[in-house]
Amino acid sequence: MKTSATTVLLVALVPWFGCAQATDPTAADGGNSQSDATVTATTDASVADASVTEPADATPIDAAPDARVPSCGDTILDLGETCDDGNVVGGDGCSADCLSDESCGNGIFDPLANEACDDNNVVGGDGCSANCLSDESCGNGIFDPLASEVCDDSNIVDGDGCAANCLSNEACGNGVIDGPVGEVCDDSNTIAGDGCALDCRSGAPLLAEDFEDASEWTMIDVDGRTPDDEVSFMTAAWIFGIDGFEASADNMVAVSTSYYSPTGRADDWLISPLLSLDGHSTLNWRSYAPDSSFRDGYEVRISTTTPDVAGFTANSSLFSISSATTSWTDYSIDLAAAGFLNEDVYIAFRNNTNDRFLLFVDDVIVE
Repeated sequence: MKTSATTVLLVALVPWFGCAQATDPTAADGGNSQSDATVTATTDASVADASVTEPADATPIDAAPDARVPSCGDTILDLGETCDDGNVVGGDGCSADCLSDESCGNGIFDPLANEACDDNNVVGGDGCSANCLSDESCGNGIFDPLASEVCDDSNIVDGDGCAANCLSNEACGNGVIDGPVGEVCDDSNTIAGDGCALDCRSGAPLLAEDFEDASEWTMIDVDGRTPDDEVSFMTAAWIFGIDGFEASADNMVAVSTSYYSPTGRADDWLISPLLSLDGHSTLNWRSYAPDSSFRDGYEVRISTTTPDVAGFTANSSLFSISSATTSWTDYSIDLAAAGFLNEDVYIAFRNNTNDRFLLFVDDVIVE
């Protein structure tokens, strides 16, 4: 008869060796028939017709989960990155590949951060400056004292105020002999008469006179006047004696006077021996007047012919001062620059003062 359930017939073929047996209700008790068995199963129609529906938020079994791909410039610091500032632009504190924070000493060369080098430290003098802005090479325009540089003028050329190796500023007195600027010596000072000229362009001086023994000098007394009794020790136009006005009172100097009786203008010459100038000679000396109220003046002249007044007055004076200073003062004249070079000359000091007192000259050096 019909029911509300749908009848489903499941027919199973049972093998002859019978792992499972179906019992025919019409068979005799104890029978072991190998006939086909019919099994009837009844299910609710609503269940049989229904389809399986998955939840809306379910993940299909064969679908891959969402995965983030690490990348430089996404502002997330990933494994292997040193920094990530949200862009791939260098020079802003994080390199374009996010592998450097662009700090000096991190061992990464960051040219966009103005680095010239980076040797993994912040120590200068090792081929990379402490700020990584210089490779400490001569000629790069950066002064690197820790690399022993004295100067760096952006080239490796001598004779321009900075040596080609950047180890000298080519100044006389720095202890470095700079041949390209004409130096033949440099004894770390600018003192004349010590075996190296004041300009470092010659060795032993042509003349170094301290007036301890001035036998080679000559004098001319043109005025012929008589010194006042107060300076009666002045027995010649110039004399060589001890400077009694100095505290040490043992320094020999050349002395002249303009204090005459009767009064008048001095015209007294002190003349050097013959000097053979080279192409870069200088004249150096010192002088002073001991009485501040009566300061003698003088001039310095040069002769290229004879050691007499005519020879000296044939040229303009090299130096002139109306009143000498009241303490020892050093002076220097570049004879080559004045037009006197590679020739024989005489040098003269001339007291041409009217009615003053005394004039002292010392340490005359030509080199």
